[in-house]
Amino acid sequence: MDSLSTANVEFCLDVFKELNGNNVGDNIFFSPLSDGNNVGDNIFSPLSLLYALSMVLLGARGNSAEQMGKIEKQLNTKTFYEWTSSANMVERELEVHIPRFKLEIKYELNSLLNSLGMTDIFNEIKADLSGISPVDGLYLSKVIHKSYVDVNEEGTEAAAATGDSFLVKRLPIRARFLANHPFLFFIRHSPTNTILFCGKLASP
Repeated sequence: MDSLSTANVEFCLDVFKELNGNNVGDNIFFSPLSDGNNVGDNIFSPLSLLYALSMVLLGARGNSAEQMGKIEKQLNTKTFYEWTSSANMVERELEVHIPRFKLEIKYELNSLLNSLGMTDIFNEIKADLSGISPVDGLYLSKVIHKSYVDVNEEGTEAAAATGDSFLVKRLPIRARFLANHPFLFFIRHSPTNTILFCGKLASP
């Protein structure tokens, strides 16, 4: 796996876990710049909806808060790659029901980035931005991240600047994926497995 892609996934999941820890029970959405086989102890069900990009949904099989908490605790770069690898995903036709949802969330990331080790850039004395600007004394005072995702019958729209359910596809019913409970979602660039957006819908 490309080291830049791995670093991207690791950073995204670190930020996601930090946001999740501070916003338990809330919807979460964040952006860093196929149906699943049973995996592990069968506490979750992965689903990948293929676009030019892919959308991966992870939801607890038993739909309980305890099982969802287990998934969130186990989530890291290694488990994300393992759960979404071709070895653990099987391509088959499904009847898929996911809720319409639109999330628009704004975060101030100063304390979060500090907790991940990014400290010097916020320090008036230690910051060194000479590689991007000839002006001396530059440093970051505030980092604001705003992103939104809109999932409806027409597809998924997502963008970032730093109830009802619908049927995605009508097929002969062989299996059904019904996302009527909290789930994690990831929009990724499939060829590189790079996460572009990630979030949690706490109240479908």
